[in-house]
Amino acid sequence: LTASTAASSSCSSSGSPAASSNLVVVGSSNVDIFSPIQPTLNQHSWPSPGENIVLPQSPDNGASIIAGGKGLNQACAAAQVVKQHCAKQQPLGEVVFVTCLPADCPLSDILVDTLESCDVTPKILSPPSSKLPGLGLVFPQKTDVSAIVLSNSNVDFPPSTPSVLKSTLSSCSVLLLQSEIPWSINALALSLSPKTCIKILDLGGSFTPLPPTLTLTFLTMNESESIRLLKSLNSPPLPPLETSALILKSFPNIEYVIITYSSSSVLLCSRSRSIKIPPPPINYLDGTGS
Repeated sequence: LTASTAASSSCSSSGSPAASSNLVVVGSSNVDIFSPIQPTLNQHSWPSPGENIVLPQSPDNGASIIAGGKGLNQACAAAQVVKQHCAKQQPLGEVVFVTCLPADCPLSDILVDTLESCDVTPKILSPPSSKLPGLGLVFPQKTDVSAIVLSNSNVDFPPSTPSVLKSTLSSCSVLLLQSEIPWSINALALSLSPKTCIKILDLGGSFTPLPPTLTLTFLTMNESESIRLLKSLNSPPLPPLETSALILKSFPNIEYVIITYSSSSVLLCSRSRSIKIPPPPINYLDGTGS
């Protein structure tokens, strides 16, 4: 949904943005080991020290390696939404993804190949010290997935980051950020983006308390992330409408709040109205990109 919001925002009310305007995603990219085996399968939990748990191989429990990470997933999803909904309109600018990946690493090649196959233009920064991209171990749950993520290059941005962001964001009409990279990089991107740029922040990832002066068009989150945000505001969990109202009151420079509640509904709130809508259908592999 966050990617759909970003892609839809790249079109004007007539469906046609300026040809030179780009949708820019700044965020994380991971190589995910996706296993359909839940950690509690066959009454097994996580291995104890010194223990190896070997599950019998079958067609239903084979692991796969896929490109992932909140930033990469949303960049690819946004590119597909743009292609599907705006292809017959005036030509758009590019969907550009700024991420940090080590050079000469076969795992990085998997991520770059995926971006290019999805019509995303990668803008790759080289980490000063990390030799590996982000790595994720992803497990399915009943309505979503859970994951263990090693950040690696996602938190190792180089000194050249400000100049790269400045040049990339100069033609940006929509900026999409996530919380799987350091907050300092998000803050830098926000400060360098044009004033007329639509700014979207997804709270998925590592949580950092948000500054009360944060200026955004959309703040998006899922239910668990909304509870985490409320806790940082010294509030217990609240019903959906009260949650959105408190967030908008606490952050006066945020225009809209979007909260996804599992697979049941999506709540879009401004200070004047609220809309409850069904979530869009997705090809469900990794919930971090939905």
